[in-house]
Amino acid sequence: MARITVEQARSLLEIPNVRGNERLYYQAVVEGTLPQYYLDRFIDRRDNFSNEIPLEDVGLETQHQVRLSLRRPGGPISSIQYKIQTNFVTGFLLDLDGAIKNEAITNKTLIEEIRVFRESDLNFEAGDPKNVERLAHMNGILNEVIAYLAPIGTPEQRQQAATFFFT
Repeated sequence: MARITVEQARSLLEIPNVRGNERLYYQAVVEGTLPQYYLDRFIDRRDNFSNEIPLEDVGLETQHQVRLSLRRPGGPISSIQYKIQTNFVTGFLLDLDGAIKNEAITNKTLIEEIRVFRESDLNFEAGDPKNVERLAHMNGILNEVIAYLAPIGTPEQRQQAATFFFT
C-alpha cells in the first residue's frame, strides 16, 4: 500500500511543477507499479554510480558540479558520481525506506538485513581503510534488493539482473 492514496497522487500529478522522480513516484502510485519504480531506481544506483574509492575528498567539488548541471539546459555535465558520496548514501537509504513503507519490499529477512545495514557505519572518509568494506556491504544490499524486485521487473531487467549476478 502506497504512503499516499491513488486520489492524492492523481491530484499531485495535476500540478505542473511536480517533475522528475517525484512525478514518476506519483505515476507509479496511480498505476500500481511501485515495485517497478523502485527496481528502476535501484538499477540506476547500481549502474550509474562509480564503485571507485578516490583517495581525496570529492564531496564538495561534485556537489557543486551537480548543482551547476541542474541549471544547464543540455543536462548534466560529465562528472563522476561515486557511491561513497553522502548524497548517494542518503538517497539510497531514503529509497530503501520508501520501498519498505510502500510495501515494494515485504520480505522480513531482507527488511532485517536493511535495518542492520542502516545501523552500520556508513561514514565514508577519504583514506579510511574501512571504505572498501562499507562499499561492499552497500553493494551487497543493493544487489539483494534488485534480485528481490527483479522478478517483477520487465524481462530485460530480469535478464540484466541475472547477467550481473552470474558473470
